[in-house]
Amino acid sequence: MGPWLSWLEHSADKFYFSDREVGGSRDQHPKFPPGPLSVFEPGYSLFPLLTLNFTLFHCFNVFIGWETNGLLSPFSGLSLYFGDNLLIIWFDVVNSPHLRLFSPLIRRLEDAGLKCLVTSRSYGYLDSLFELLRVPHIAVGEHGGGDRSKKLLHSMERVKGLVDIVSGFKNEVSLLLSKASPEAVFVASHLGIPIITAYDNEFNVPQCKLTFPLSDSLLIPSIFPRNILSSFNTSKQKVASFNGVFEAAHIKYFKPSRRVLSLLGFSADDSIVVARPEPYQSTYFNIGKPRTLLVKIIKKLIQEVKGEDFGIVIFPRSNEQRKLLQEKFGSRVTMPSSSIDSLSLLLFSSVFLGGGGTMTREAALLGTPTISFYPGPQLAVNLFLIRKKLVKHILNPKAIVKEAEKVIHGEKEEFNAKENIYLNGFEDPVEKLFSEVSKYLGLITVSES
Repeated sequence: MGPWLSWLEHSADKFYFSDREVGGSRDQHPKFPPGPLSVFEPGYSLFPLLTLNFTLFHCFNVFIGWETNGLLSPFSGLSLYFGDNLLIIWFDVVNSPHLRLFSPLIRRLEDAGLKCLVTSRSYGYLDSLFELLRVPHIAVGEHGGGDRSKKLLHSMERVKGLVDIVSGFKNEVSLLLSKASPEAVFVASHLGIPIITAYDNEFNVPQCKLTFPLSDSLLIPSIFPRNILSSFNTSKQKVASFNGVFEAAHIKYFKPSRRVLSLLGFSADDSIVVARPEPYQSTYFNIGKPRTLLVKIIKKLIQEVKGEDFGIVIFPRSNEQRKLLQEKFGSRVTMPSSSIDSLSLLLFSSVFLGGGGTMTREAALLGTPTISFYPGPQLAVNLFLIRKKLVKHILNPKAIVKEAEKVIHGEKEEFNAKENIYLNGFEDPVEKLFSEVSKYLGLITVSES
């Protein structure tokens, strides 16, 4: 247990818990100052006091004065258990879309009486999205950036951190779920933990090659190219598919709210353009620099769209890219510094300009006019929405601005509300994942209330 506790000590400020598990806000506990949901702040050196093993954590919990009504908070979020053997489901969440997919599944499994261990990494908006959705997690490592050597080094460091954590739970971790997390799949396969992988990006070849063959079950959209799937040495017996795209679950499980508009300084009547640059640091689209076609698009949009006051909200991919966009456009654009209710923002926006995939598909399924300017080959899940005319794929900045101007002025053309037609025909990937988990754990399917 030494390495695990050592890692825990140095990562204390990365622990989060939800009020519903603890049974009260942290503001009600005088030993901790009001603020975000981080349980241990860097200034609180409690862990050097711990010469305890796991069987004494309850005493420690009482020592710090936390009233939990029998729950071991703040450690309840880490799925620790001190009685009969307990099954723990491990989720490795390394990007914001992964949390959107897995958070409703985590809640459902907990409602079924299981405990969930959630690990993550520091990357983009992910840390603050955990706070926004109130999902307990342990952050292990960070994104390696655009350099492949750094990616590899960060990956190796992350493997070690995950080994320290998961091995600390001995044999209680019964299953791993991830969206093709190479580090988690590697660790789980060597520790004999069954693996369920959900994924939809056929162009991320290295990630697929590292995770698909080691997975015991693989969930993919039915439109995932089968010829590419076979090239990843994946047996047909372990593949499950569903009709639709993973983002359908993002839409199904969120509740729209206009509060995000006031948070950003907009009113319900304002026209808003939301944009997301290309994934320039990703392995499958690695240009190594934060440059983006979005600079030309926004510049032309500001110059040419007349007679309408409209807001522009951009979600940059990195701090480096944020700095670049800030230098170009200053206060004319809004760039959230942490996670916000982006789904509600997309819903109430006039148009979305997408250089990537997830937000493009989310916007399209929400019925927001959506233009993709992704310069590479389109994923099968994107092509599906383009062919259904829910997304327009345009690479010329002038043509993009022309289309955007139409919807800013209220001309939605054929975009309209066709998204409901397709959403109604989609299968829920969360239900599919729950079914896969049930197969491994012998659960009886629990209906949602």
